[in-house]
Amino acid sequence: MQAVISTGATLGDRDLAVTVAGTNYKLFNAFYIDKNWDNYAFWNNVSPTNLNASAKTGQLKIEFSDIISTTGDLSVDKNYGTTTLIPEITAQSNSGNILSLTLTGVESGVGYDLTFSGITFNGGKVLNEYNNKVFFSFFDGNYSNQILPPIVNYSFPGDFVSDVPVKDATATGFIMKVGFDQELDLVTITSANIKLKDDMGNEVTTTLSYTGTELTLSTDLPLSHGTKYSLNLSTNVKSIK
Repeated sequence: MQAVISTGATLGDRDLAVTVAGTNYKLFNAFYIDKNWDNYAFWNNVSPTNLNASAKTGQLKIEFSDIISTTGDLSVDKNYGTTTLIPEITAQSNSGNILSLTLTGVESGVGYDLTFSGITFNGGKVLNEYNNKVFFSFFDGNYSNQILPPIVNYSFPGDFVSDVPVKDATATGFIMKVGFDQELDLVTITSANIKLKDDMGNEVTTTLSYTGTELTLSTDLPLSHGTKYSLNLSTNVKSIK
């Protein structure tokens, strides 16, 4: 059987028409082959610091996977919490893969979203549409003394993505990365607490590794085409605090 890409079909974030044995198919497993993830950057660490409770100011640092070329347009909005203040970015700078922001109108116990628009990276990389927003919040006092549950800051691939390759280009199987807002207790990073499952509930065997605040899952073999997968984290996954 021979698959022929029909005239006018283009790769990328568009439909891919395929003709097989004279029959026209649309999106014939296209969501596994039509995106080159090498064209995308992603953020992998978010650090809110130096909250001044009286002045209502704070600082935010975001670490990206690649060196920043242009920051584009940045905006901050309240996600949850009770406040009459409007968060604003009063200063920003970037060095290498680190973006630093000074904020005003921020308070303890309020959650905020930072949205990126038009940010670019070396090699022409951009953020994908599922990775263009980060969540953060500030806490009074010494943050290291706060006992808080770990929060998933990001995952790569992101939530509800339908154009994920079934295997990593540099490995024999699939690789997924998950970033948390704080360090996890290594004792709780186990296959019993972290499971990758297909849409039938079958568990996929994975190898887990953990560095800093980032968890990496890898499989020995590629995932199956046309199958939905979900990552399940047990409440037994704990922080080091």
